[in-house]
Amino acid sequence: MKHLSIANLLRRPVRNAISILAVAVGVVMGLVLVGMTEGSLGEVARRMQNADADLIVHARGYDLVTDFSAPLDERDGAALCEAFEGDVAYAVPVFADRMTWLHRGHNVFGIYPGDFERVARGLRIVRGALFTDVS
Repeated sequence: MKHLSIANLLRRPVRNAISILAVAVGVVMGLVLVGMTEGSLGEVARRMQNADADLIVHARGYDLVTDFSAPLDERDGAALCEAFEGDVAYAVPVFADRMTWLHRGHNVFGIYPGDFERVARGLRIVRGALFTDVS
C-alpha cells in the first residue's frame, strides 16, 4: 500500500508540485496577513497605552479608525471636568487628521505643547523640539 502512494506522487510530478506550491502560498499569505494585523493592532494599542488617560471620550458615532475630524473641543473637556468634579484631573483635546505624504496616507495626532508634559508619561523628545508659535 505504501508503494501505491509513492508511485502516484512520482507518476504526475508537475501536478503534485503545483499542488504543493498552491498550498504553501496559501499558508504563507495567511501568516503574512495575521502578522500584519497583529502588528498594526499592537502598534495602535501601544500608542494608546502611552497616553496617560484613564478614559478617552469621543462624540457619539465617532469611529477611531475612519473618522478624522474634531468631534469634541475644549469646551467639552471643561464640561467633563465640571461634571465629574474631583474625579477628572484634566482633559486634553487631541487633534486627529489624515494626510498624504510621499504618496502614502498617514494619521496625524496632535495636542497643545503645554499639555504634552501631562500626557507624555515619561516620553521625551529625542530629536527636534515642540512646535512654537511663529506668527
